[in-house]
Amino acid sequence: MKKIFNAIIILAITLLGVVLISEYKKPEPVEEVVVIEKPEEDRIETITMVSIGDIMYHSTQILENTSRPSGYDFVDSMALTKPYFKNADITIGNYETTTTKTKAYTGYPQFNTPVESLDAIKDAGFDILSTINNHTLDSGKQGLIDTYNAIQTRGMIPIGTRPTPQPSLRSIERKGIKLGFLAYTYGFNGLDFYLTEEQHQYMVSSIDEEKIESEIKSSVAANNDLTVVMMHWGNEYQTKPSDTQRDLAHKMVDWGADVILGSHPHVVQEHEMINDAFVIYSMGNYVSDQRLETLGDINTERGLLIEFTFEKNFTSNITKIKEIDYHPLWVNKYYKEDRYFYEAIPAKDFLDGKIDPYVPDGSRARIQAAYDETLKRVQGLD
Repeated sequence: MKKIFNAIIILAITLLGVVLISEYKKPEPVEEVVVIEKPEEDRIETITMVSIGDIMYHSTQILENTSRPSGYDFVDSMALTKPYFKNADITIGNYETTTTKTKAYTGYPQFNTPVESLDAIKDAGFDILSTINNHTLDSGKQGLIDTYNAIQTRGMIPIGTRPTPQPSLRSIERKGIKLGFLAYTYGFNGLDFYLTEEQHQYMVSSIDEEKIESEIKSSVAANNDLTVVMMHWGNEYQTKPSDTQRDLAHKMVDWGADVILGSHPHVVQEHEMINDAFVIYSMGNYVSDQRLETLGDINTERGLLIEFTFEKNFTSNITKIKEIDYHPLWVNKYYKEDRYFYEAIPAKDFLDGKIDPYVPDGSRARIQAAYDETLKRVQGLD
């Protein structure tokens, strides 16, 4: 009996085990969670730069204005373009004159302008002025030095000339984007004798391909995101760039230039994209007394304001020209209160009724033509 009882117990335990095993459910597998870190978004910044052409002051522009404490007034000429300059991160132009008290104030052929012209330029919002052009030595060595110092003391940067041995390259940084600036001229109207051979080497930047190549490459080596070069070159009053201009532009792009801004012809010439680099061969006059009535050339009263947008991706460390906007200008001249007034008018703003300056009768047609023909010229559609 005992054996039978033990057998029954063993059988019961076995059956119970079978039941328990059959009732046991395997746990559901736990899905593995993979955490993917979201990459940080690229940091992208943009800045704007505005450039204009030749700032010139002929004798009729230097008339005294007794209503001003200084006796001179140049503010009016820039009033209508001032919003463009003030809204830009960087504004640059060509100061084609000198300013020194060591000689009389004169216009063409040897320019010397009251320093109040620089007060107006600073007030308008300029950051950089090229001081290297064929009129750089109009007031001699002292004129070069005084002009440089007058610009510096007003918080602007002169490029192309230097009173003492120092690097030609000047740089500006905005929002972490760093731009390098250089400037060169073809000559000095035969006034080279004002400087010794040694002074020519460090006081002025003449067009010398070996030097230009070296200095552009130094800008790249200095980790500038873009290099801007102002060139005073070409043939006066010619609406097409010369082969010499084109050849040198292509070389400068090969050396590392990203933006090339041309001046000297006093008329607008076309632009060109060379790979990803931009060249405008001439921006024409910003303000001067050159016009149809004085030179018989209506193109000299037209100019171009260019608005650049530069974009930098800090993740990839790539900076590019994102956008380029052209604003044709027309130089207004009228007689009032016993003196001449000059002002650069943004043609489209006038034609659209956004601004309402006084203009002599018949000016609207000239402004319309300036707008239409300047845009065609920039595109090479003469």
